[in-house]
Amino acid sequence: MRPIKFKGKATMTIEELDDMHFEHDNGWFVGNLVMFGDVPYIVGDFIEVDEEYTINEFWVKVHPESVSQYTGKISNTQEEIFEGDILNVIAENIEYKDDYLGVVKMIDGSWMVDKNGNSEKYEMDHLFDPTLEIHVEGTVYEDKRLLEVQT
Repeated sequence: MRPIKFKGKATMTIEELDDMHFEHDNGWFVGNLVMFGDVPYIVGDFIEVDEEYTINEFWVKVHPESVSQYTGKISNTQEEIFEGDILNVIAENIEYKDDYLGVVKMIDGSWMVDKNGNSEKYEMDHLFDPTLEIHVEGTVYEDKRLLEVQT
């Protein structure tokens, strides 16, 4: 069973996060998703729990459109793959050659890679074989321009 976790881009600036000594990846946090009304927070694991309070590693407000769920898959460069990630899929063998960018999406209850904006979709499980290289190039939240280059 895959771990259930989410990532999101903090609403605070990189400088503010650094001043607070938060560990982050260019403003991105991975952890648990907690909603306060319609405001999402990514929350780290519990450090201490009592009947009256909890203390977590971190509690960071994130941009709602940046929130994405972990797929349970890992790229060739050992990066966790999340919903909304832009993948560079490289297939090269004797019978088949392809190189494309695709967006990870949940479609009809399955993790899919959407190649060419809804015209071609591939199930994530089929992408992970020894003849393919999978690299995370960015996210649709920050790097939509990568998809504009592709025909």
